[in-house]
Amino acid sequence: MTGILKSYSNEKEYGFIKGNDNNDYFFHIKSLKNRQDISSLCTGVTLSFDQKVTPKGYSAINIVVDNKIVGCLLLTNKD
Repeated sequence: MTGILKSYSNEKEYGFIKGNDNNDYFFHIKSLKNRQDISSLCTGVTLSFDQKVTPKGYSAINIVVDNKIVGCLLLTNKD
């Protein structure tokens, strides 16, 4: 599944993703497949993830950042 990063707290190390199914998915930083992607967690970045239903609601696991961001500016290839 894919979605857009809705919010993320560096201090609390968790955030929310708006899935392409319009549901909100909670995630913890430990759910990132590549910990180096932490610097790319800016609002609006596109993510791929697996969904998990928990007693508290929807969670995102195995998260991959689809587009890389530097300083929260989206990098696009304009060939």
